[in-house]
Amino acid sequence: MNRRESVMLAHNYDPFKHNVIGWYMSQKLDGVRCLWDGGITRGLPCRDVPWANIEKHGRFKYEPIATGLWTRYFQPIMAPKWFLDKLPLFPLDGELYLGVGKFQETISIIKRIEPDERWNGIRYCVFDLPSMANVVTSGKINVPHFNKTLEPGIIEWVCQRPGFAGKRPHVYQYDETYQALTEVQGLEVVPQKKILQSSDMGEELDRVCMAGGEGLMLRNPVSHWNPMRSWDLLKVKKLLDSEGIVIGFTSGRETDRGSKLRGMIGAVIVRWGSIVFELSGFDDREREFERKEMADLARMKPGSEMPEWFEGRIIKRGQRISFRYRELTVDGKPKEARYWRH
Repeated sequence: MNRRESVMLAHNYDPFKHNVIGWYMSQKLDGVRCLWDGGITRGLPCRDVPWANIEKHGRFKYEPIATGLWTRYFQPIMAPKWFLDKLPLFPLDGELYLGVGKFQETISIIKRIEPDERWNGIRYCVFDLPSMANVVTSGKINVPHFNKTLEPGIIEWVCQRPGFAGKRPHVYQYDETYQALTEVQGLEVVPQKKILQSSDMGEELDRVCMAGGEGLMLRNPVSHWNPMRSWDLLKVKKLLDSEGIVIGFTSGRETDRGSKLRGMIGAVIVRWGSIVFELSGFDDREREFERKEMADLARMKPGSEMPEWFEGRIIKRGQRISFRYRELTVDGKPKEARYWRH
């Protein structure tokens, strides 16, 4: 499955559910998630790496060779040799980071098959020490949405290497490793601050966002790294809100959760000044079309823009609706926009 996830991912922080006093907080970076496997796969054809995602590698002119750096979906990252040479011989989890607001530029750099000189501006910002042994436990790839039984010897091949077996503490708890990582040129350890009282997080969030950052990451100090979404890792972001005008609808399509949205409104098309974009985040009642014949036609054309005579039962053309978003993309569209209210 193409979008399997290979790193520890966060849930959203809810102030009414989560008590995070005693947890650690750090700035949420706008970079590209990157897993370094300690270099054990560097130089191997990706087809020989048990966790590599090779579903789309047929489009390459030459067979991709692993570098030891992987995206969150286990796609190889073609970093230059000088960048790889400076990395330590144990696993790291972090982000390739170019700077605030430069996510799309970062993507354009790391997706190149032939790395160029722009890698000189890329920093590997580390915030965790993963155990690759956790990825290959029980004779299978231990990653959600990816079923693969391993050949005999693979687990031993990974786990017998120094620093790879067993659970690893987070980087803020491991003083010797922290100091060692800070001495590697081009490698940065993301600072972690302990939350001692409830106001600490709000003050830090304000400080980060005023400097252009997008939010905070919160870590449970007694947890360990696992390659899955975890309640021991939470993300906090400040959201902006605005209003736009509904000018159209698209029909719902089948998702990985089934065909629930077939025959319903998949998204509304919103005009926001001179910007037009699709907006989702509605409940089932708000997704209903005005009449049955509209729903029947929408079911036949999933994921399509509906004709002008289509209306929603609740959401109408010309209606002003509110949405929340994190920031603007380089072309001026609201990023991570979600419907809020009407």
